[in-house]
Amino acid sequence: MNTDKLQATNHDNVTFTWSQGFRFHFEDDGREIIATGSAFTGKEEIFVNGENVSDKRTVKVSSTHHFTIDEDQYELEFHMVKILTSELDCILIKNGTHLKTLKFQAIKSPWDLLKSLLGGLLIGSVIGAVIGGVAMAIILYFGGVK
Repeated sequence: MNTDKLQATNHDNVTFTWSQGFRFHFEDDGREIIATGSAFTGKEEIFVNGENVSDKRTVKVSSTHHFTIDEDQYELEFHMVKILTSELDCILIKNGTHLKTLKFQAIKSPWDLLKSLLGGLLIGSVIGAVIGGVAMAIILYFGGVK
């Protein structure tokens, strides 16, 4: 575990960007607890008052982080409720008692899902066409197929 620092940039309970992942913000007894994670790398990190107290990489639909601050035992659980809509719950437990659950959902409607799928299809088609065109140009330049 490292001692990297994380400065809170805002105090929204849940934020998400495709490039930086998700970020859940809790407060308990004057402690700022921030849980971050990347959908691309699977890296999850938990910070308390800016100090890294837990980190791991996982590709499972659930993961749990355990950490102790002073006399208090915490558990923070990430639980992917629906993969298709990127619905994710972040559950904070202190000394065996549920404190709070924050929820995140990237795709909120069927229209959002359709836009994401069509956007991915369009991007994939363009990339495939470019790669195919470059491959064809290289083949033709070097004398074609014999």
